Amino acid sequence: MSTPKPIQLRDIPGVNRTDGYSMDPREIHVSPGFNHRDYSQQSNLDHVAEIKESIRQHGVQQPLWVRRDAAKVFLVAGECRLRAVNELIEEGVEIKSVPIVWKVGSPEKILLMSLTENTGKPPSQWEVGSGFQRLIDFGWTVPQIALQMGQKESWVKTALELSTADKETKDLLDQAAITPSAAKYAIRHSGSGASLKLKSQVEAARQEAENKPAPKRQRKSSTPAKPKPVGREKKQNGVFVPFKELEVIQ
Repeated sequence: MSTPKPIQLRDIPGVNRTDGYSMDPREIHVSPGFNHRDYSQQSNLDHVAEIKESIRQHGVQQPLWVRRDAAKVFLVAGECRLRAVNELIEEGVEIKSVPIVWKVGSPEKILLMSLTENTGKPPSQWEVGSGFQRLIDFGWTVPQIALQMGQKESWVKTALELSTADKETKDLLDQAAITPSAAKYAIRHSGSGASLKLKSQVEAARQEAENKPAPKRQRKSSTPAKPKPVGREKKQNGVFVPFKELEVIQ
């Protein structure tokens, strides 16, 4: 009785060959201003630290997306992984190669790929806003961007507006101390003074949370009450009130 031939992966219906390779991570370059992730934000630094420890134990599991430009290779998506790998190499960890996938297309198509890549930590609304602005510079419209991103046009417009915020305002957003609507309102109505106004609102909310007595019959907790993020009220008599009366989460 003849021994049946082992099934090859290529023989399984629906399986296609990919363009996966591997290369020295030190040869992967990052184009200034191309990747939208803001590494001055603490949440992104924490994310890189988490990935770093995972890679230290298990190696790079998800391939980095790259593109070729003349004789150099540039990153399309996966900068958190690349940063983590480079930090490990600097610490003396031997990493000779990482998995990569080649991406080809026009500059705007490559940019869109980086914005829609769906592995790892999702970028914030204000981070993708900077990428949206580059698409608009390429001639795209807000409706086109919204369609490609699967978002409402209002969400795209807010992202564009938040991308212009100063670092202090983005820090408050990153800490979930304020809502995007509050940041947008402050940017529109306070301009360069937006972060100062927002900081004062956050501090007032913190003090209110600390001073508000706990309801009766509720067990006391050593953990201080946490204020809700500063947000914007609904219309009152046809006018938006900039910041709502803050409630306290006990």
